[in-house]
Amino acid sequence: MDLRHINELQQVIERLTEFTSRVKEKSGDATLRQEAQGQLDVLGQLPGVLRYFFIDEEKDSCLARSPDAEIVRKPIHSDKEFSCTPIFIVGNRRSGTTLLSYLLNAADGLSAVPEAFVAGEIVAMDRLFTTGHRAMKLLNEPFTHFLLRMGRLVDAIYSEYAASKGKRRWASKELFIPHKLDLLDAIFDYRAQFIYAVRHGFSVAHSCASRFPMRDGLPLNGGTSLDVETYLNEWVSNNESTMDFYERNTDRCFLVRYEEFTRDPLSTGKKLFEFLHEPWTDELVNKKLGKQQLHGMGDNKIFATGGKVLAAEEPWRKWPKALLSTLGRKANPTLQRLGYDTEG
Repeated sequence: MDLRHINELQQVIERLTEFTSRVKEKSGDATLRQEAQGQLDVLGQLPGVLRYFFIDEEKDSCLARSPDAEIVRKPIHSDKEFSCTPIFIVGNRRSGTTLLSYLLNAADGLSAVPEAFVAGEIVAMDRLFTTGHRAMKLLNEPFTHFLLRMGRLVDAIYSEYAASKGKRRWASKELFIPHKLDLLDAIFDYRAQFIYAVRHGFSVAHSCASRFPMRDGLPLNGGTSLDVETYLNEWVSNNESTMDFYERNTDRCFLVRYEEFTRDPLSTGKKLFEFLHEPWTDELVNKKLGKQQLHGMGDNKIFATGGKVLAAEEPWRKWPKALLSTLGRKANPTLQRLGYDTEG
């Protein structure tokens, strides 16, 4: 329906309202006056119905927000809403995320929370946000307030844990939500900082294939019966999504390549802590890294070396050329995007 037809409908409603008002005023029949009032009540609602369906296009006022919020990605709430600036460690599993958690937790003011994945579980629950929309309608609040409520819930849990350890700021490792990072960012009002851990895809595939089948069973539902290919496909998908997020938020993201970090942990660690606006000392790596046990966050290499950071191993370099060629066709675009040489 175009604007001309909408204006004509509005004029018809106005004329009907005027006519019905005269009937009510001049009629001597009480029943007719009562019926006229009923019609006036209905006519009074019609302009709102007309606007809702044909002008506002059935937009929900509780969902109304400018797309600039997620395009510009600037905070809209007070910086007092959260206990601190949140830190999230993201990336594919077996990419050094646990090692980074230990490094952050070694600092006096930072606490790496256990792998409860509370924030990740919340943003992955699509039905929760559908229900939240309905709740906001009952409260007549914009949906952005519901997002804020979810962020404050996570912050309350994590900040209480950090305080129990005598720390003022928390960091959470969230691995399994690469496609939900924008929502995670939104519930924290675009204030969080993200540490993005990356590692060569072949190294990740080898590490996963060496570790997870013994614990979880063979990955038979991965679309291929070749384990390293299954884990490589996961690596490609997760890093493509995470890299998209990283490129849109470079001012609040810090990329750590596992190979560079293990080769020179002091230099990489110092740059990372500068990004986080946290004080750095070489003792975090040299003395404190291995003298801690994070709940639910074991790392066999950290335990075996007593916290000594060893240069990354790359056993895949001895793989058959045919296998490297097969896997390279799948991984090369992502490898190149992450700053690695292509293979195969």
